This record gives sequence, C-alpha cells and structure tokens, in this order.
Amino acid sequence: MVTSTDSVETAPVPSTAGEVLEVYNKNPRATNTAVPVAWSLYEDGTSRYINLRSTDSPVYVEHRIMRPNLTGDTYSSTSTYSSGDQVYFGGQFYDANASVATNESPTSASSLWDVVKIPFIFQPYLIRGTFADYLKSTGNNELSAQADSNAESVMMLEADKLYRQQGHVRKLNITTY
Repeated sequence: MVTSTDSVETAPVPSTAGEVLEVYNKNPRATNTAVPVAWSLYEDGTSRYINLRSTDSPVYVEHRIMRPNLTGDTYSSTSTYSSGDQVYFGGQFYDANASVATNESPTSASSLWDVVKIPFIFQPYLIRGTFADYLKSTGNNELSAQADSNAESVMMLEADKLYRQQGHVRKLNITTY
C-alpha cells in the first residue's frame, strides 16, 4: 500500500524485512521488465517506511529476511511461557505467540508457538559453531579451535555458492544530488 505525503510516496517496509535491497515498479519474479524506482528508508522510531520519488503503485520490495535472534532455553514441560518467550524444542527454536501453560509443547499446542525461521544454508554452520562454543565452555580449547575452523569452512562454502555459482553479486547503485 502506498500513501502520498508532500509529493513523496511512502510505503511500509514489510515486517519480515531485515535489509531492503531494491524497490521495483513491477514484480521482478514475474517479469523481466521490472524497473528499480528511486527510494530511501525512513524510520519514525516504531516503524520503517520506504520513501518513493515516483507515483508507481503498487511497488515490489526485494529484501533479506530479518536475522533470527536465537536466545531460547530448552523447553520445560513444567514451565509457563509468556508471549515472546523463546524455547528450543525438538531441534527447532520456537517463539510463544500467546501465554503458554505447563505441558503445552510446540507439538501438542502448535497454535501457541511460531517456528523461528532459519535460512537452510546456515544450519550446518550453526550446528558446528554451537559445538565449537560448547567445547570452549568445557575447556577443550584445542578441539574448540578445530571445530570453529570447521564451522568457518562450511560458511565459506555457502558464500562461494552465493557469490560465484548462483551469481548473487549485486551491482552498486548510487543516487547523487
């Protein structure tokens, strides 16, 4: 949805957006005639908006998803949880979207929990990185350094796929006054 304010159009940034990459006049996944439009970001303290220097409507926002914040403890069936609490259960992180009573696990009361989405390419890195952190916390510094190196090599392989094999290298667009 686009609204007009003082000859500059504004559109809300999607709530799942971490970094806005580009704004187009047409859906770039549906057509090859999509043209980037001039835009800038605006924040009012509670929300983010895209200021457009054109009257194109609707616009399509290309963005990266917001980085997940993984802070949850292991789920306990004897604990209650408030909306916004995070737990680790069955190999996934979950955020409570409402108050959760005892014995309402993410599988038995799935409507009360939202899965924290982690991009698939980061899962091997997170597993190895967590293992390296565990080894470090137990005092196995030599093994921890090896595991940390292993985690970094997995991340470099994924970066290589993005940069070279899939062509995800973006050109830099600069707007000057």
